[in-house]
Amino acid sequence: MRACDSPSERALELIANAWGHGQTPAPVVYFSLTRTLRVCVADESDALPAPRTPGRLAESGRGLQLVEGLTHRWGVDPQKRGKTVWYELDFPA
Repeated sequence: MRACDSPSERALELIANAWGHGQTPAPVVYFSLTRTLRVCVADESDALPAPRTPGRLAESGRGLQLVEGLTHRWGVDPQKRGKTVWYELDFPA
């Protein structure tokens, strides 16, 4: 497994998005582990994330593409205040 393929790299992407796009200085991060690792990052913004298609030389805009490409599932759950963005990784039985 390369460093960029690690679960922590994926979690850092969601945290960075919460800081930058969710305008939340201290996003809430929690993990759940059974046969599936679920990582959730909550922020205070009501704006829902949407994958973008950045230009070839763009310095940003690929975060959700990375999360989508490196996880089994991801999604967003709107909350009363803000939202929770999550991803899941399945482990072999």
